[in-house]
Amino acid sequence: MSHTHPLDGDGTSKELFHYLSKRGQGLDQDHKFDSLKIPDTIVFYNFPIVWYYWSEQNAEVRKKGGKELERTNILQAFTRGRKESNGCDIVASFLSHRQDAEDTITFLNEDELAEFLFDKPTQQGLL
Repeated sequence: MSHTHPLDGDGTSKELFHYLSKRGQGLDQDHKFDSLKIPDTIVFYNFPIVWYYWSEQNAEVRKKGGKELERTNILQAFTRGRKESNGCDIVASFLSHRQDAEDTITFLNEDELAEFLFDKPTQQGLL
């Protein structure tokens, strides 16, 4: 019988972010992942499930839940303080995973992110 490790897979594994958020908790400063910083990452399963982010204050991957996962809060956080550089207006990307198709990456500007969050049925993936 073969055993599949929870982190094996195609790169859309929410378990990796869960592991990173648990790994740093309770460690002294010398053993934390202070060089492993992640961008804000939201796990979607038809709706936002959990939001992982890098905490500068605690030097670790942390997670948000509850009201912080409301779509208006997500839109505000991903577009707040945005500065366009070289004509690039991308504010987010969505790595979608479906069992019956290849994974896809969709790059979203502010309007497309709003449409994605409020108007489209969401699938499984990482924002």
